[in-house]
Amino acid sequence: MNRVSALRTLMGEWGWNAAVIVGEDPHNSEYTPLRWCQREFISGFTGSAGVVVITMEHAGLWVDSRYHIQAARELAGSGIELHRMVSVEDAGWIDWIAANLQPGCVVGVDGLCMSLSVASRLKASLEPKSGSVVSKPDFISAIWTDRPSLPQDAVWMHQTEFSGRTTSDKLAWMRGVMSQNGCAYALVTTLDQIAWLLNIRSNDIEYCPVVISFAVIAPDGVELFAETSKFSGEVIASLAADGVSVHPYGDISAYISSLKPVGKIMIDPQSLNFELGECVAGVFAENGIVRCASPINLEKSKKNPVEVEG
Repeated sequence: MNRVSALRTLMGEWGWNAAVIVGEDPHNSEYTPLRWCQREFISGFTGSAGVVVITMEHAGLWVDSRYHIQAARELAGSGIELHRMVSVEDAGWIDWIAANLQPGCVVGVDGLCMSLSVASRLKASLEPKSGSVVSKPDFISAIWTDRPSLPQDAVWMHQTEFSGRTTSDKLAWMRGVMSQNGCAYALVTTLDQIAWLLNIRSNDIEYCPVVISFAVIAPDGVELFAETSKFSGEVIASLAADGVSVHPYGDISAYISSLKPVGKIMIDPQSLNFELGECVAGVFAENGIVRCASPINLEKSKKNPVEVEG
C-alpha cells in the first residue's frame, strides 16, 4: 500500500473527507528539520513551499511558479496531480477544497504545522457549506513509522559582544511593548525571534542557528519550551539569571491551558500555529487576545551599536 492509500484508509477511520499536508513546522519555518518534512514524505516533492491535499478521489500538490518544472519531475508516476499557482501567496488549494467537497465535509490538518491565519481562511471558505476543519497534531506519524525525532544539537549562549544587547535588556524592552498593549503575556513561536530575544543558538536547522522552541514572556519570568537534554547546566544557569526557565518541548499546550487569564496575551496570527491558537482561545476571552505582528521582527532588524575608535 502506498503512502497516499495508507492515509486514505486512516481518513476513513477518522471521518475526514480531505487531509491537508503543508511543509512548515510548528514555528512556521520555511526550512525545517527532517521531522517536519511531511509534504516530501507524502508526495516526494523536495521544494521548500507547497501544499498537498488528499481526498478519497484526488491527490494534488499546489506549488508556485518557482517549482513547476521540479514538481512535475518529482511527481511523475506518483498519482499526485500538479496544480500550478502563480505565487506563494496564492490560496488556490483552499479554493479547490471549497469548490470540490460536499456540504458538511470535514478537513483534517496537523494544526501544529498550519498557521492560525491560514487555518482561519480555510475554515471561512467552508462555512457556506457547513464544513469544518479539525486539528490532529502529528497525524502523519500514523504512517511515517520511522519518522525522525527532534534535533538534539546542544544549545549555547550568544555572547553580548556579538549580540550587542543582553538578554535582560531585550526582555525589558519586550515587556515595555507588552505593557503598552495592555498585555501580561506574549507567546513567541518563531525560532529566529526566540533566538534573538534570549540570545540562544543551536544547529537545529541547517544553515539556521536556531533552537526548536516556544517561549511565553510573563511579567515575572520567561517559560522556554525545548528539548531539555540539549541544555547544559551552564546554559540553564545563564538563562535562569534572566528569569528564564526551561521546560520539555511538548509541555507548551498544557502550560498555556494552565494560565490564569489575568491581563491580555499577545500573539502573531501569521506565525502562531492553529493548535496553539485554539489553546489560547480556550483560556483567554476574545477581548483578552491582542493579535498583531510580532514587534520583535522590527526590533531585531536594527544594527548593533558599533564603537568607533578615534
